[in-house]
Amino acid sequence: NIKKSDVGAVYNGVIPLETVDRRFLYVFTKALFEVTGEPIIDPKKYFTEIEIEEGDKYVVENEVNDDEPIVVFENVEKIDDDYYVTNMTAQQVKDLYDRMIVTYNKETQRNTVLKQIKNSVIDVINVNQKSVQEMADLMVKGLFIRNTITFNILKTGKEEFEYNEKERTLTVYNTKLDILDGYHRSLAMIRACTIDPELHYITGVNITNFDVEKARRFITQEDKKNKINPKHIKAFEENLENAIVKKINESSRCDLK
Repeated sequence: NIKKSDVGAVYNGVIPLETVDRRFLYVFTKALFEVTGEPIIDPKKYFTEIEIEEGDKYVVENEVNDDEPIVVFENVEKIDDDYYVTNMTAQQVKDLYDRMIVTYNKETQRNTVLKQIKNSVIDVINVNQKSVQEMADLMVKGLFIRNTITFNILKTGKEEFEYNEKERTLTVYNTKLDILDGYHRSLAMIRACTIDPELHYITGVNITNFDVEKARRFITQEDKKNKINPKHIKAFEENLENAIVKKINESSRCDLK
């Protein structure tokens, strides 16, 4: 029951591999291997026996009905006709990715990179895995300072969503969500949930309804935030030296103050 559109979205990089359910990824890999016979994508190289067993049993049980909502956001504040604000847990963000509701729109996102695979050059999403892991570790430890991510319901004239002012809900029908800002943070949430399924982490979420041009202006505006001097940033880091100096300076009883 896997939809052709979902398969196409994964194949074309619209839905990033990092966010795909492992069982789906197994089915996807197995299908490619059976058709192409390429040894490099033999599922046995990448999946454990347990994962293969789970993947072989994997069935998408519910087809999406166009008349049914794919997601209902709650406790939503309407800022403008194309701008809404709410909050979500890391598990709720992960669920959106697991259900392949979130996509990476290369037209409105930051730059991708070219990668050579054998004799082909393909355009891939630029993911800083080190940064994702560092953020995930901080989230698990409860040390990551919360900031806002942005999902965009791309304005095309065909998108369907409605805001209920009384219930404060935003209901989205048959429309995928582009991750407009906070892609690495959302990947970190997914990874943190994998490390600690009981993770307590809440993030602010903007939900916009921008067209491509306005989405690009939004990203450009976010990128123009005043940069802080790297040496000054270094002084903020909680390393041992800074911790000692901070305690000396803040202690009323320290003779070295």
